[in-house]
Amino acid sequence: MKEALAILGGYVLGSLPFGYWVPNLVRGDDIRTKGSGNVGASNVFRVYGRSLGIPVALLDVAKGFAAASLGLWAGGALIGVSSRPSSSVRSAPDRVSQPCLHPHLPRV
Repeated sequence: MKEALAILGGYVLGSLPFGYWVPNLVRGDDIRTKGSGNVGASNVFRVYGRSLGIPVALLDVAKGFAAASLGLWAGGALIGVSSRPSSSVRSAPDRVSQPCLHPHLPRV
């Protein structure tokens, strides 16, 4: 059950589009219409500079850390340290796959 929660948590955390939300909340702009059209931190940094790029990058790093922590909580030690496979490896694909499937972004 813990492993299923870690996978679901990794999915939810990975789907949080801070690169969309931060510029939208601060400037009222849709980042998808500017720069490369990507909602990633690098596009936010290029379009808005450090003032919004750094917070978006830090939030993205924090959600990655949180997803990995969920996996450690569910599975214990990392692979290679314990005989039990770690759920952190299972939650990581959910975190990485989210740039394609954003349930929180409005459709363009």
